[in-house]
Amino acid sequence: MGNEYKAVVGSSSSHQRMAGILRVVEESGARAMGALYRLLLEHEPQMMQEMEHAQFVSKIKESLLQRLTRAEAVANRLLEEGLLSETVYFNVSEAKGVERRAHMLWAGLEEGGARAKDGFYRALLHCQPLLYRELETERLMWMCGMTGGAKVNGWDRRMEELRREEKKLLLEREQMQREREELARARAEVEKAREEIEKEKKQLGLMKGKLIDNSNNNNT
Repeated sequence: MGNEYKAVVGSSSSHQRMAGILRVVEESGARAMGALYRLLLEHEPQMMQEMEHAQFVSKIKESLLQRLTRAEAVANRLLEEGLLSETVYFNVSEAKGVERRAHMLWAGLEEGGARAKDGFYRALLHCQPLLYRELETERLMWMCGMTGGAKVNGWDRRMEELRREEKKLLLEREQMQREREELARARAEVEKAREEIEKEKKQLGLMKGKLIDNSNNNNT
């Protein structure tokens, strides 16, 4: 344990020290992790949340990148917050394909460390709110597992919020489905109207041709 302590104390930043503590305590089991979580939540809530978000997105990296569809919008938000370099942003925006953009963004997050990953997670609320709500449910389940099944502070309140958000998410999905169906109907009506216009144009052309023929016949 002495070597681990020296490594943590010798870290160059508070975030690196916190990451080291989390690694060591996580190896010690769920009981130690739960105790650390409660202490940090009480004394360093902001830093704890940053580290929690960063650790969570790293854990689910592969599935998260497959579900990330608006990497450029997220990158733009992180650029505005100073959490992503212009080079990384341009790499993301110039990448071809959704999957490639997602991986380019992740490379930038790895460079930015815990703060960038925390900013990324928060940016999803604005850029992909449906995905964010799904991830929040997964994150709380994950945190419950890390603390040995013990409820974290504010657990009941957050679970109630998530239940409300899930209901809202379901309603939003139903609304989106209705909007898609309405759009499909509107497109069908437009196509039908276009076909009718084309038919009328043909009929007018035929009538015009007949009138011209009749006029020519009368003149002769």
